[in-house]
Amino acid sequence: MLGAFLLVLEVLGKFGTLLMVLEVLRLPLVTVVLGEPPLVVLVLVALWFKLEQLQLIALVLVALWVSLGEPLLVALVLVALWISPALDALGGVCYGHNDHNNKVNNNDDHSLLNVLLEHNKAFKIDSHHDKQHQQPKPQQYQLIVNNEQINQIKNQIQSSIFIISVKNKYIFTTDKNNKISIINITYRNNIHFEQQDIDIKINNSFTAYNSLVKAGNFIYIFGGANKKHNEFLKYSINTETVATNEMEGVDPCQYVSACYDGKDHIYLFDGNYKPKTDIYRYNIGNSTFERYATIEINTNYHQLSFFFKGYIYTFTGATRKIFRFNIERKTTIELSIDIPQYTSSRAACTDGNGNIYILSDLGLQRINIETQEIKLIDKTKINFNNNHNLIYHQSDSGQTYIYSIQGKDRNFIYSLENNKWESILQNDKSDRINCSNIFY
Repeated sequence: MLGAFLLVLEVLGKFGTLLMVLEVLRLPLVTVVLGEPPLVVLVLVALWFKLEQLQLIALVLVALWVSLGEPLLVALVLVALWISPALDALGGVCYGHNDHNNKVNNNDDHSLLNVLLEHNKAFKIDSHHDKQHQQPKPQQYQLIVNNEQINQIKNQIQSSIFIISVKNKYIFTTDKNNKISIINITYRNNIHFEQQDIDIKINNSFTAYNSLVKAGNFIYIFGGANKKHNEFLKYSINTETVATNEMEGVDPCQYVSACYDGKDHIYLFDGNYKPKTDIYRYNIGNSTFERYATIEINTNYHQLSFFFKGYIYTFTGATRKIFRFNIERKTTIELSIDIPQYTSSRAACTDGNGNIYILSDLGLQRINIETQEIKLIDKTKINFNNNHNLIYHQSDSGQTYIYSIQGKDRNFIYSLENNKWESILQNDKSDRINCSNIFY
């Protein structure tokens, strides 16, 4: 390679003659370092016949050309022969052959050896580097497709993906003009009226907020609000139709508190300004009423009644008491829960898990009927001016809301996660104070 030529020039420039190199390193070292048999033979010839410096240089260059395959060295040989007078002059300033043998010391031996070793090392690295950068032979591949496994994976993916229609969520609400409205609350950011002004005619009285329940695909409203009567309303969610019937065996009543047991019966707590509370039971299957029991509870009325773990719990807002009614034994006990004193208006609902939420001038409170713990969860005072029912709703995304619907500028939603009330349905023109509202 070209590195061999550079080595020759380096040696000539350092010592003035290659003969000194050969005598210092001798044949064994040359053989080990260069590993070139033609060069060894020529060196033996040169030493045997004691050739002149120029002749020896020419022989070495030819040997390197033969060993390393450098055509450039041939041209160098010709140039060297042509400029022999200049090389003779160069030899004049160098030590003579005899002086050379005396002047070279061990340090020169080591220096020259290092030069040769470094060159040989670089030569081998370059050769190895060239081999590494050789283009690899093209590799052939074969694509094999396992259709059976692909079909199995495809079937698993298809069976894991479902497209279902979103079930809409609504609030059934009434107003003082005896009209039903349907509020779509499916999407939190798009709460709107879907239907309005569905007429109901029920004995010239609007419907009371505590007198309705949902059972199956029907919503039932019993008795009156501003007027006592013994009629009930049955609204079909599927057909959006209304039917009115008489409550046979039930005394005319108002603000009767209704509670569905989740099975076959609806219980009615009639205690509005009565010394005792009469309990009626409605059989959903055959649409009949019966006087079920009379309990010793003297209250203005029962604001909220609900079924939980085999018992009926009733909250008497005016007296701030909670009672538990045993359906089987027809007995009642008062829970030892000391509800804080509020001034006038309040609203209430249950979450179905043993918690009662009460909204008053104190804020929003939560009462657990099992642990009897009372917690004030929000102190905000929203615009409401009369008793009504709250609506508890947990969305499909897991967010929990409480609605307060009174119409006009008194419609609000509360987020339990964000602890914040927000105004909704600002375009509502109806007066819904004391009227019926329920989620479905």
